[in-house]
Amino acid sequence: MQDDVDSSIYRKIPESLECSESKIKSYEKLLNELFCKKNDMETTINKLKEEMTRQEVRKRELSDNLKLREIQEIINNLQEQYSNIKEKLNTINYSEIFDEWQNLQNREQTILRQKNIIKGNQEELERTVQQYVQELKKDIYKQARKNYKSKCIELTVVEESILNLKEYSKVLDTAMIQYHEERMATVNRIIKQLWKLVYTGTDTTSIEIRTDATEGIGGTKRTYNYKLIQMKHGHEIDMKGRCSAGQKVLASIIIRLALAETFCKDCGILALDEPTTNLDQENADSLANTLATVVKLRSQHQKNFQLIVISHDEKFLFKLAELSSNKGFYQLYRKQTYVYNKYIYVYMCNR
Repeated sequence: MQDDVDSSIYRKIPESLECSESKIKSYEKLLNELFCKKNDMETTINKLKEEMTRQEVRKRELSDNLKLREIQEIINNLQEQYSNIKEKLNTINYSEIFDEWQNLQNREQTILRQKNIIKGNQEELERTVQQYVQELKKDIYKQARKNYKSKCIELTVVEESILNLKEYSKVLDTAMIQYHEERMATVNRIIKQLWKLVYTGTDTTSIEIRTDATEGIGGTKRTYNYKLIQMKHGHEIDMKGRCSAGQKVLASIIIRLALAETFCKDCGILALDEPTTNLDQENADSLANTLATVVKLRSQHQKNFQLIVISHDEKFLFKLAELSSNKGFYQLYRKQTYVYNKYIYVYMCNR
């Protein structure tokens, strides 16, 4: 026993015990502090949980409030739309709406009928196409591609020929215009010469045929607009409606003579019927002199040329007879007998 006591003293057990007790006290104190802190923390946590719960409630209230506002706004809009629709319904004429509905129903029926007709036509066309497809398989159509190619070649050749003919037509048209202008210039030159020889008046110095711009090129028919003008005191005046009857007759004869001289190179006969109508004696004598000159000039180059004049103006005929080599003319009479009602009698009248 003593040994145990000594051993415990030696080991300083009492001091260790005191130290342990003091540590235990300190630990107990610390434990109490930690318990206090724990309680404080639990209290704080509980307060935070309560606050969170309140916040959640507040959030839910705010959310519900927002939904309520949105619903109220929707309700207001719906009420406004309802009011507008109600006003429209009050202003709607139901009889017109009903008539319109009936019209739409009728239109629908019409469209359906048209649809059925079109559908039937489509089916008919499809049958026709099938029939044509079957016909294309026949032997008669097997050479269609070759025939089409040959026809295309023919068409191309024809089109090229048409283009060439059009070019030729344009060139020919230009040549005809040039020829026409040259011939008309020759006609006007002869007209001026004959007018100066025949017309004895001083009011009209010359006459001329004017040709307006022509129309029509190629396949279109070309037209020429002619007018006869006269020169009076240096001014050109349209002769239509501004000349005497004698001037008309004289101009007609001179134009015919000019046309014969220009276009009838080997014309063997020149016939004039009553050329002195409405002419005074001076112009008639001048015309006779001109005709005699024409006959003389023509006879030098053309042996078969003949001038035939039919007239009741004996003075004019005697004037021509004096100027010609025959020195005479033929007179025709109509006489009645018991055998024949009428017959023609020809009498040679010499100067």
